[in-house]
Amino acid sequence: MKLPDYYEFLPQPKFVSGKSALEQLSTELQEYGASRPLVLMDGASAAAGLDKKIIKAFYESSIVIGALVTDPPAKAEAGAIKTLTLLFRERGCDSIIAVGSDSVVDIARGLNISLEVPGELSKNAGINVLKKPLRPLFLVMGMKSGGWETGNEVVIDGNLFKSDFLYPDSVIIDSRMLKKVSDKELVNSSMIALTHAVESCAEEVSNPLADAYALSAIQYISENLANVVKSPNDRKGKIALANAYAMAGIVFANSAAGPAHFLSLACAEVAQVPQGIC
Repeated sequence: MKLPDYYEFLPQPKFVSGKSALEQLSTELQEYGASRPLVLMDGASAAAGLDKKIIKAFYESSIVIGALVTDPPAKAEAGAIKTLTLLFRERGCDSIIAVGSDSVVDIARGLNISLEVPGELSKNAGINVLKKPLRPLFLVMGMKSGGWETGNEVVIDGNLFKSDFLYPDSVIIDSRMLKKVSDKELVNSSMIALTHAVESCAEEVSNPLADAYALSAIQYISENLANVVKSPNDRKGKIALANAYAMAGIVFANSAAGPAHFLSLACAEVAQVPQGIC
């Protein structure tokens, strides 16, 4: 392997994956001096009982859930984030746990920005505008992924926020939290991750760390996607795919987006079909 003359790669977040990973979340919180998280998840996750699993994971720890939000809006908007900011402060919370993907993670990032940056959110939009670490943010992966959950950016009301301070601090991957999704959602998530991983490997300038993450993601998807579609209860297969989604998200944040990514976004918008299917 040829070593490039120069490269950068930030291997964030920390991975906690496998058996009893969920119970390790209390240790992760304590390592950041946090003890009262606000937990965000969508209604479907709560209906599947994932809220109870999160609560149970803290039974033998000193962690107290300050607020549990199971009905966040469908997308990140400044008004909803402001409401959550008030709730976070009223309940004395000190950290954020996002369970799932898409808008849940976007809202968690927006909340984190709002807590630490004064004034209107839009006034702090841009690349590398954030100048200091935010509150501890932990991500519990699901089987549905938009491709950026483990990355470093968020779009709120059309404004892009991108900063290395927006990465989650830890990502938790536990089969108990990987609720069943439709075949279409599973394939869509896998194809988005596969696209990000393959395009990273195809970059003109090699990045050995990006290649390592990308190749692992490609292998996990190629070896497990078909099996999980056939057997949705394949625990090891689901964990492998969730790891692939998380790895591909980190690769995407550390690489330049390629033509397949942009073409799939454009096709998805015009044809009103999922990005990964394009």
